[in-house]
Amino acid sequence: MSEAKTSINIPSGWTLSQQEISNGVYHVRLTAYFGSIVEMMGTELDELVAHCVESANNIDKQLGHQ
Repeated sequence: MSEAKTSINIPSGWTLSQQEISNGVYHVRLTAYFGSIVEMMGTELDELVAHCVESANNIDKQLGHQ
């Protein structure tokens, strides 16, 4: 499993998993304790993680968890 190069704050209640599924191609998934999932695949790991975190924060806001 590859690690994102920068430290990004994962929203409370969410779990991050990331995997290099092919040479330079990553699958990033954030899973919430209440069942929501945000996931993306691409070649820029840091951007994928940042986008998933942003989406998770948006879900939390919409559901009133923040």
